[in-house]
Amino acid sequence: MMSSFKRFNRTSAKGANKPHKSSEITGCRSWINGTRLTSSGSGDLDNIFAGGLAVGSIFLIKEDKHSSYFNVLLKYFIAEGIGQDHSVCCITPKSEEDFREEFLNRLPRNATLLRLRSDEPSSSSVKDLRQEEQKSDLLVAWQYQKYLDSELDAASNLSSRASKASKTPSKSSGGQRSSNRRNVLCQNHDFSKRIDSDVLKSNSPFLISLSSQFEIDSVDQVAKLYRTTFDSIVKFLEKSKCSLNNGASPSRLARIVLHSAASPLWHTDRNEREFLSFLHSLRVVIRSSHSNTVCCLSVPAYLLTNSLIKKIEHLSDYVVHLQSFIGDFNSPTQLEYGDYDGLLHVQRLAHINTMAIPRIEHEKYLFKMKRRRIAIDRLCLPPETSRSTKKTATVGCISGGKTDSKLE
Repeated sequence: MMSSFKRFNRTSAKGANKPHKSSEITGCRSWINGTRLTSSGSGDLDNIFAGGLAVGSIFLIKEDKHSSYFNVLLKYFIAEGIGQDHSVCCITPKSEEDFREEFLNRLPRNATLLRLRSDEPSSSSVKDLRQEEQKSDLLVAWQYQKYLDSELDAASNLSSRASKASKTPSKSSGGQRSSNRRNVLCQNHDFSKRIDSDVLKSNSPFLISLSSQFEIDSVDQVAKLYRTTFDSIVKFLEKSKCSLNNGASPSRLARIVLHSAASPLWHTDRNEREFLSFLHSLRVVIRSSHSNTVCCLSVPAYLLTNSLIKKIEHLSDYVVHLQSFIGDFNSPTQLEYGDYDGLLHVQRLAHINTMAIPRIEHEKYLFKMKRRRIAIDRLCLPPETSRSTKKTATVGCISGGKTDSKLE
């Protein structure tokens, strides 16, 4: 008797939704709950965020009072966007010339692009190497000739694939550059050297200067400033090819950076309500299903009221707070971890397309600015029992008197 059971084929079913091809976007990968992830630029920070930043999220950095380490995280975010051929928009209270000279020109060099360029051997060099090996016979280690031939074959195959990729036009504006970076989620950035001028010119960020628009004399002009800035961001997103309108697949991802937002240079003290309205409107645009956008903003929390900080945190998805050891000499953590530069507090993680709130496994981390990168390690204090034991033994030796302690 024949069974009437038939295997259900999802691809042949009518009305089946086609899966979204996130691989078409450089520096982006699919994740759980229908979300996609992109890198913050720092591999250590991506591990804390369970793989990276969710597309459509807002990343809040609470600045420190005595240091400027928040600029390092912002530079990571911008440099990753430039290296991945993303559309980057920076909103700053400084002038465009000052921000470009003090910030953009001092971005870290993309070591991943340099490694990809150097790892692609040319076909002529492989042929010359093969001819030299055929002319010269291996007298001592003749049995390793077959391994050498296999390495040369692999190098020739790599060069042929690279030549084919250069001949075929890429869908993105980066050409062969974007095809090489397609499978690299988090690139390596070297702070010991500055970014190459050709890389910066090929994908220069779009700058919006608040100081160069018009002078602020009244509260109404502050509201006009925020409306003008928001309109400029919307126009930037329309031109950045990150839209999903008309059923077209996205080709790029947009990154928005708010430098020192809610500071007195943003005139938040004059009209706090307008700033929150601007941030809420920006969140709606970023979270929309018709855009591929991720935002990163830094806020001087030490200059703002607690109520304003809580409102900004409520509109954000990721919240971290940097606490530098500079100016805090009496802290016990500073005395025990003198090799590090400060603490990084993780206060909030994103929960997009889900009702479950993610659990923060570790809230405190240590960070240290090294020569090439910033290292973030988990905070692990020594056991409290070892401290008390050492203290009791020392006191017993100093006193020299009789005691009933079990240590003797």
